Amino acid sequence: MRVHKLLTLAAAAALVTTMLPATPTAAQGSATNLKTQFLSALPWWDPVSCVERRIYLDTGSYTWDQVMDDRTHHVRTISLEADTYTWKDCLAPQNTFYVQITTLDPDNPAWQTAVGYGTWDLTDSKIHTWGSRLTQS
Repeated sequence: MRVHKLLTLAAAAALVTTMLPATPTAAQGSATNLKTQFLSALPWWDPVSCVERRIYLDTGSYTWDQVMDDRTHHVRTISLEADTYTWKDCLAPQNTFYVQITTLDPDNPAWQTAVGYGTWDLTDSKIHTWGSRLTQS
């Protein structure tokens, strides 16, 4: 009986923890916003897929890259002010390739959302890990 109660309490605690709002994560050196999923080499009818997180970034210069498995597209080097940002990557299927849209949206309403674009041609339909990376310069 005690084991059953302990398991029930542990399951309830795990459920409550997963329901809590995500707190922003501070980037120290390098941070990633990644998603792992099956992607088709010919994504004609596939839906748009996104991954999003909140992150606190210090004032500084950052190298911003989009990634697909072991490949990298350099988006740009960007100067950012200290703030909490919503960091979002979306993969939009086209007929034979994907367009990746990456955004950094600051909480400060006076600042612009930064946007980056890239494309990916996939040769294999399989599980891929994609998203973007910020590295403080």
